[in-house]
Amino acid sequence: MLVMGILAATAIPQYAGMLNHYRVEAAAAHLTADLAWARRHARQTSTNQPVNFTLPSQYVMPGMSDPDHPSLGFAEDFTQSHPGVSILSANFDGNTTLTFDIYGRPQTGSPLAPLAANGVVQIGAGSETRTVTVNAVTGQVSSP
Repeated sequence: MLVMGILAATAIPQYAGMLNHYRVEAAAAHLTADLAWARRHARQTSTNQPVNFTLPSQYVMPGMSDPDHPSLGFAEDFTQSHPGVSILSANFDGNTTLTFDIYGRPQTGSPLAPLAANGVVQIGAGSETRTVTVNAVTGQVSSP
């Protein structure tokens, strides 16, 4: 019984850390795919496509439909899709809104202007964090 208690005391923190790692990895992949989709949508429809972040858990893409519910607008809430994961920051030259122009290039501000530096969204759970980056020149989205 003592041995099982010692094993449990060492395994549970490692399991929690591993669980946070996989949660954050999945959320980063999800966000990366959504931003790439918004970029493609802007290019395919020849319209500007904004992505508005509301910390700590949401982003919306006005003008785009939810792929699972086409009659609804696109909105993502990490408290529903990735419990325990938060959007820690979203920075696009000091703004929390990113807009892909008709060529898929990232812009921000009012009036819209090209990004001066790469845009970043940082997400996390526990001590695990990941950064999703939007290249300031090309709009390419990556999550290393």
